[in-house]
Parts: sequence; C-alpha cells; structure tokens
Amino acid sequence: MELKDRFGPIPESAEALISLIHIQILGTQRHVHQIRIENRKLRLFFDRRLPESFDSPDSLSRHLHHLAELSDSPIRYLTEHGLGLELLLPEQNQIQFTKKWLQSWG
Repeated sequence: MELKDRFGPIPESAEALISLIHIQILGTQRHVHQIRIENRKLRLFFDRRLPESFDSPDSLSRHLHHLAELSDSPIRYLTEHGLGLELLLPEQNQIQFTKKWLQSWG
C-alpha cells in the first residue's frame, strides 16, 4: 500500500477507517444505500431503484438467493426501510468479513 511505503505502519484505527470507506464504495456499486454493523449484525438496505436494474422480478429473486448462498450465516430479509438484509457476523474481523462478502457479489 502506498501509504505504508510513504508514512510507515498505519495505525489500526486508520486501517479500519479505510476499510469502512471501501465497504461504502462497494455498497454503492451494488445498489446499497445504507450499511450498519452493530451488535454482531450486518444490516444493509438497498437503493429503491434496485429492482429496475433487473429484467424481471425472478432475476431479482435469484440475485437475492445468490447473496444468501454466499454467506455461511442465515439471512433475514428486512422491509422496514425498503428492501434490506440482515445477517449475523463472526465475532472477529466483522469489517473484513463484510468487505469480503460484498466483494464476493461480483
């Protein structure tokens, strides 16, 4: 990483901030408008235009099913603030897990 080469070891808090920004960017690219990580739960809410990016409701359904398969944890669908997902995070490395899970969406 260029920062490490230039300034030396990066503090953990700065690395966490960089990871959170990366998660926000990944979420935006995947039509996610809100991501929350709290109490070992990841909750994300999709942009209301998500269904428009699929040719049919079946395509959207297959996509959501695929996301559920990518997680080792059961997924709960949320509808309180639009379409969302909630899953239990591992005790350790919750930010890294979230980042890798979003990246695995393709």
